[in-house]
Amino acid sequence: MRRFLLIITVVLALAVGTITSRSPGYVLIAYEDMMLQTSLWVAVLGLLVLLLGLRWLWLFLRTVLGTKNKLAAWSDHRRLARALTFLGKGATLRELGEVKRGNRYLSQALDLPSTKPAALALLATGEVGEAQASALEALALGSQSQQELAALNQAALALKAGLTDQAAEHITELPDNPKTLMIKRRVWLAAKNWALLAKHKPAVAKFDETLTLAEHEQLVAGRRSLTSDAERQAWLNALPSISLQDDGLLAAAFDDFDEPKLAEKRCRALIEQSPTLALYLVYAELSPETQVERSRQITRWQQQAMGANVLAAMGALAATAGDHAAAVTHYSESLALKSSALIRIRLARSFLALGDSDNALLHLQAL
Repeated sequence: MRRFLLIITVVLALAVGTITSRSPGYVLIAYEDMMLQTSLWVAVLGLLVLLLGLRWLWLFLRTVLGTKNKLAAWSDHRRLARALTFLGKGATLRELGEVKRGNRYLSQALDLPSTKPAALALLATGEVGEAQASALEALALGSQSQQELAALNQAALALKAGLTDQAAEHITELPDNPKTLMIKRRVWLAAKNWALLAKHKPAVAKFDETLTLAEHEQLVAGRRSLTSDAERQAWLNALPSISLQDDGLLAAAFDDFDEPKLAEKRCRALIEQSPTLALYLVYAELSPETQVERSRQITRWQQQAMGANVLAAMGALAATAGDHAAAVTHYSESLALKSSALIRIRLARSFLALGDSDNALLHLQAL
């Protein structure tokens, strides 16, 4: 194989040498006062040498630049690892309660764009301080998601400081999602904005389960501040399901209505949404001014589906009319279908009204 290649090379060399000797040609290059003349084949050879030189120069530069880029990438990787370490230490220390030390580490993670958003998000939460204030300012000037995070934290801080109006301003531009709706609910409770609370109640995931005891007490206490039937309706719509089982709370709320017909209409609408026993009983015991409408409605429910709740409502309606014998009958039938303390208490009252203290005591002892 080597001999074959050698023979081919010799033949080609002889052929090229013969051609160049017979017809060397010439190339003339003139530039201003300079003039260069050479044979065509020397010019071709020179051009080939120039191209090879340029190629070698390119390979050399690429090698040098590649090494530089590798060094830059290594340096960036090292800075990123260092920033991630600071970020992790800062988050851990803050979780352990060492907020100041954690903030110092988080401040070191602000140098890189990749770790800056997470560091700002952590610095924006927690105890009030210079680090938090500067982080909130930086987030407010950032992307849309960072601005929303800043508004969310500012609303929580304002609410914690008792600045309800300021907190309400911060949540105005926030979108509705599980995280923001939780803070919005707290702001609306503090501002006693029952209409917005009722409007967004279905959007809050597991509204009843996530409602804290303090929030529930705050919501119940809001009944005393209601000044109009419109506010009372909005407040009733905002109640969680557990409050719709409190006949005492519901009775007091409907008793506050200025217009008995509006109270009857609102209670009936709530029954259609949440048919609890307490609502049926309270509906039957509303103002005597709406007795005719309520009697007709309970009769319609009776014709549609006879159940424990409807029987209890019939018993309560009879008791409010003074017919305790009929009330005992309806309460007993309802109690046979559903054992409830609310029914037993009303049944005991009817027995007492009939003078049957023994049966009344029997049902009270069964509570």
